[in-house]
Amino acid sequence: MERGISVGMLARTVGVTESAIRQLESGTSKSASFSVGLKIADYLEIDPHVLAFGEGESLAATVRELRHRVEALEGGTPAERRRARP
Repeated sequence: MERGISVGMLARTVGVTESAIRQLESGTSKSASFSVGLKIADYLEIDPHVLAFGEGESLAATVRELRHRVEALEGGTPAERRRARP
């Protein structure tokens, strides 16, 4: 709902029924597929751990944090390194 994605749209995208998505949401699904969970996480751009357990950061936030760490180790962003060259 936060992203304006309907249950129907999500279901079609990951290849399951709306009923299956609603069962996953309510915790009443008897056979939640690992691959469906990964497809949902990918579509919503969240870490599968967040989807499964409701804790952690979004995948985009994790990637941003890793990018900042790499840039710090390499001495800044590529543009900053080019400007620093003599």
